[in-house]
Amino acid sequence: MRTQLFGGLLVAALAGGGCVAAGGWPEIVDTRSLSAGGTPFVRQIRDLGTLVPAGLGALTGEPDGVASPGEVLLIEGSGFGKQPTVTIGARAAEVVGRTSGGGILVRVPVALPLGNQEVLITVGDARVRASFPIRRIAIAVHDGRVHALSINGNGNGNGTVVQPPIDLADASAVRMAPDGSCAYVIAGGKLAVIDLGAAGGPKVITTRELEVQARFLVAAERAPVIFAVGDGEAQGFEIKTPRQPARYDRFDLPAETKGAHAVELDPDGRRMAFLFTDGNRLQLVDVSTPTAARLLGSVALLPEVRAPLVRDLAFASDGETLWVLAGDNEASLHEGPLPTRLAAVRLEGDPANPTLTLWRTTLLPETFAPLRLLLSRTPPPPSGATIRDPPEKAAIFFTAAQNTLFSGSDAQTVGSLFAGKEPGAIDRGGAEGGGHLFTTNLLFGPIDASAQIAVAGAGRVAPRGREYGVATFPLGAGARATFTRLGAATESDFTPPFGLGDIRIQP
Repeated sequence: MRTQLFGGLLVAALAGGGCVAAGGWPEIVDTRSLSAGGTPFVRQIRDLGTLVPAGLGALTGEPDGVASPGEVLLIEGSGFGKQPTVTIGARAAEVVGRTSGGGILVRVPVALPLGNQEVLITVGDARVRASFPIRRIAIAVHDGRVHALSINGNGNGNGTVVQPPIDLADASAVRMAPDGSCAYVIAGGKLAVIDLGAAGGPKVITTRELEVQARFLVAAERAPVIFAVGDGEAQGFEIKTPRQPARYDRFDLPAETKGAHAVELDPDGRRMAFLFTDGNRLQLVDVSTPTAARLLGSVALLPEVRAPLVRDLAFASDGETLWVLAGDNEASLHEGPLPTRLAAVRLEGDPANPTLTLWRTTLLPETFAPLRLLLSRTPPPPSGATIRDPPEKAAIFFTAAQNTLFSGSDAQTVGSLFAGKEPGAIDRGGAEGGGHLFTTNLLFGPIDASAQIAVAGAGRVAPRGREYGVATFPLGAGARATFTRLGAATESDFTPPFGLGDIRIQP
């Protein structure tokens, strides 16, 4: 049995199984039918998942006693009036409906800490406080399967497998809706939509046919838009209603974008950046009008280097800086070891026609060979304003591996290099230099983070063989990774460049 104190009243709720703390469900009603506010009082809070019926009528749900970004909470009690305001963890929560008896339906905002968070309801000058536990769902895509893990507020944010994996043939990339309610996966010529708040665990609720041969999936941090990107072509989807993406027609990208190594979308969904190993170049394309995508500019990132060093890229939250990670890899080590580099490109001048300027390149000699980049996001203030941190203040991390791992041409050789060693690392970078956050016996690949908890696709060599899983760890001093095994590793996981699938965590 689970107990929580809401507004001074102790409410007992049976854990799991869709049990309801206080019986049935109210109906969604018109605000005009509600009485004026009085002294607000919270009787109970229940989580409903991501879907609230449109219009008026019956409300149903299968609460599990914990919520994540994008889910809806039903706050029941009295004295809430016609226009209450609600914050969760000091962040404004959107009121999406009202129920009979004066209940409030609110959407859980993004950027919340993990664990029990204060729910504050304000009616005029009166306030009442309650609490509700918040978690994150991480989605890992690997070898045709989609894995869901719950990341809870228990110190290191250890991952717990939510359910058996979802089989999706050829699943290759995953991204999140800006509000965290849904995940999107490229799989077998389709875009699969996964409801992260579904009863019993995340579920595929619909798919969309793709008109492109997608190599990448990119999503805007703030705008409701995602793009499936192929070689010289792309297709956009509007996700104002995250559960039902609206498909746009396929469109051609500038010919100069063909052969890109990595692609990212700016936070407002208007500009797409393409990274090329050939010449270590970056190109920026305006996709604000997809049918007229146009090249905005190009910049040489390492003009003094001939070896193909660039590995990954990321936009800063303000969209005004692009960070590019570069360093040793299987295609460059024949020329001898080179230091890891972190380049910052500034987008200056007219936003519609910006000038790309290589602002700074920092050498990071105390790190391993870089793999994937993570730009730690500063949570927006409660007002929702964009924080414009200067580039020199950026918190940058990346997955990395010792150079010796690239000397093996097959998974068996690479696996043998793990014995009794710590060949993998989470490294730090920045304008002032970098170093190890920690080294480990894990091999890391894709990485993402939220609420200062990072998740990474990971592989390890265990007594029973090579394993694939997800590593979770805090982005702070003294961090160590916790590995959650999800299955057997593939041959490509232990062959350079160590793909290890893809992973994203709710914002």
